Amino acid sequence: MTRLFVSGAAGVIGTALIPKLVERGYQVLAGDLKPLPINFPAEVQYLHQDLNDLDKGQIADFSPEAFIHLAAAFERSEESPEFWDISYRHNLRLSHHLVGVLRSTGTLKRIVNASSYLVYDPSLYMSNGPDQAPVELSERSRISPRNLIGSSKYFHELELEFISRTTETPIEITSARIFRGYGCGGRDVISRWVRMALAGNPIEVFGEKGAFDYVFAEDSAEGLLRILDAKDLAGVVNLGGGEARRVGDIVEILRGFFPDLQVAKGTEFEKLESSVADVTRLANSLQWRPEHSLEDGIAKIVSYEESLLAESNRGRPA
Repeated sequence: MTRLFVSGAAGVIGTALIPKLVERGYQVLAGDLKPLPINFPAEVQYLHQDLNDLDKGQIADFSPEAFIHLAAAFERSEESPEFWDISYRHNLRLSHHLVGVLRSTGTLKRIVNASSYLVYDPSLYMSNGPDQAPVELSERSRISPRNLIGSSKYFHELELEFISRTTETPIEITSARIFRGYGCGGRDVISRWVRMALAGNPIEVFGEKGAFDYVFAEDSAEGLLRILDAKDLAGVVNLGGGEARRVGDIVEILRGFFPDLQVAKGTEFEKLESSVADVTRLANSLQWRPEHSLEDGIAKIVSYEESLLAESNRGRPA
């Protein structure tokens, strides 16, 4: 039974991934700033803490053979000044620290790192023209990180590439560049809009003609698990659906669930994104690609948020 450490395990990808890992036979030690998720199997060992403070003594007995690195701090595309320090601690510093601690055990053989498509040069896929066809981004596309998140993700990719070349004990390392993620309980725009619609509030829509490759969290989890199990898939690999959908498509799908949906048009962005993942390497290596359409994913989020709302209402006095 392979011993596996998962950082950021209580996020939207982690909560979908952990049950899959246990079902597949992995022995899991997981950690996150958030409390233990209720859907985690009883077999999972859990560290509820800031993983910046993780030390070798906490994992020496576990002796992990593999590591899936999900932990990260994200903001919206326009990052606030306060995010500078947050990103350093929970992206750059944390990633470096965790790999250092895990390597010190001497048992680590495999790393799967959740990276981001934000490492790609935005000039490739940001345009003044609202009708630009989606630009296909491959693993060979030009790199010039878009923001602090993209920069920290790319820096850690470089750190891992350095480790793969210089470590005495071979470690197979794969960085999955995940495209526009969304999922149940997330902070993504789709989840936020669903919660607003359920509350009867208008949603504010910006950049309606922008196009993104949306990846449902359950698909990201399945993809990372398959990458973990794969042989000879070192380096970087795009994790996306290979299909671009416009922001306006989300609005129309939501109208199917909320016929009285109120939409407030926000100011249009000066430049719009129009991107899609080239998933050739993913599909050829794994014989798999993400299975949820945007319609499928939104339906699951609506059901999830409705169940939370119903549970909350049951707890209120009549």
